[in-house]
Amino acid sequence: MCKQYDYLIVGSGIIGLTIARELSILKKNFKVLIIEKEKKIGFHASGRNSGVLHSGVYYPRGSLKAKVCSKGARLMSEYCIKNNLPIKKIGKVIVPVKKNDNKTIEKLIKNAEEANLNHQVIDKKQLKKIEPCAKSATNRILYMPDVSIVDPKSVLKNILEEIKRLGVIVHFNEKIISVDIGKSVARTSNGEVKFGYLINAAGQYADKVAQMFDVGQRYSILPFKGSYYKLRDSSIVFSNGLIYPVPDLSRPFLGVHTVKDMSGSTYFGPTAVPVLGRENYNGFNGIKFIDSVKIIFYLTKMYCSNNQGFRNYAHHEALNNIKSNFTKYAQRLTIGLREQDLLSSQKQGIRPQLFDKIKNELVMDLKIEETENTLHVLNAISPAFTASFAFAELIAKLILKNSNTNAKK
Repeated sequence: MCKQYDYLIVGSGIIGLTIARELSILKKNFKVLIIEKEKKIGFHASGRNSGVLHSGVYYPRGSLKAKVCSKGARLMSEYCIKNNLPIKKIGKVIVPVKKNDNKTIEKLIKNAEEANLNHQVIDKKQLKKIEPCAKSATNRILYMPDVSIVDPKSVLKNILEEIKRLGVIVHFNEKIISVDIGKSVARTSNGEVKFGYLINAAGQYADKVAQMFDVGQRYSILPFKGSYYKLRDSSIVFSNGLIYPVPDLSRPFLGVHTVKDMSGSTYFGPTAVPVLGRENYNGFNGIKFIDSVKIIFYLTKMYCSNNQGFRNYAHHEALNNIKSNFTKYAQRLTIGLREQDLLSSQKQGIRPQLFDKIKNELVMDLKIEETENTLHVLNAISPAFTASFAFAELIAKLILKNSNTNAKK
């Protein structure tokens, strides 16, 4: 028997959970089902998130990231405080690591001013008081005092419990296999589901789900693995908050920086190395032949065209796989760091980065596409976790508007 739901959400990452929450708050007495292929929440990107609530300073005005990031950080902070979830305001410094970072740091300062973000432009003397172990190549440093960290898995667990109380049904160990677009029926590993509206929040597999509906054919997910080194507790190096380099804004990666967890431990990372599988966390696990061939093909195209400076980036990340080279990049941020201060760790994740096969480049912004009764979140990359509550508000309102429009037809 085909079960019926008003809303079917594919994926129980932070985006799927917050959209379900928002729909349940805005629209009472509607049946919402989330299906998740894993046996629990937080198995992939959302549960492996750094937990940093980004300020939004990196994103150009008019972008979807800029629209939802700072608001999302505020809403996430309020949610954690209201629900007694772990949260710490520790601040972040963004330091130029090269003399020619001046142009970019000025652009970030302008972004902060235009977005009305709480920020300070500090010099090396002030930096020394905030982060005694940090160093900068210039005397113009950006300080974001409001940046906080949270525990991603605590957030996911709390939202899951909340939406269940609101009546949302969540099925684990269930994945979408095929669809009948005309009948609005999804065939899953556990049977058939008829839906009024489907939301694709499938993360690593968002492109594959979208293409079942003939959506997003020009895109493909490219997986980039991020790994971290843990700072030895006995090291003379420490960070009070977060130390980030001025990034290359032409790429969707922020470079090696420090990350702190709720226990106070410090990590350096992440790397951002292309891998051959969407779940290729270790060795050859998670590699599928057809996927790996496509990934190699698209990476080769980008390398040859050198769009977004991808060739230099690939060389840089290849060197970062060698610990001694990784240490050199980390040493640009901190004074006194030694290679032996960095310990291997299990902290890692895979970024499901959207690739535009026509433009032959990585998609920089969050990306959604719609049909009459489906919506597909194709590029839920950083700062998607930070922005999730604000992003869910935007998506839910768009879904309800579309649902009402279709109902009148």
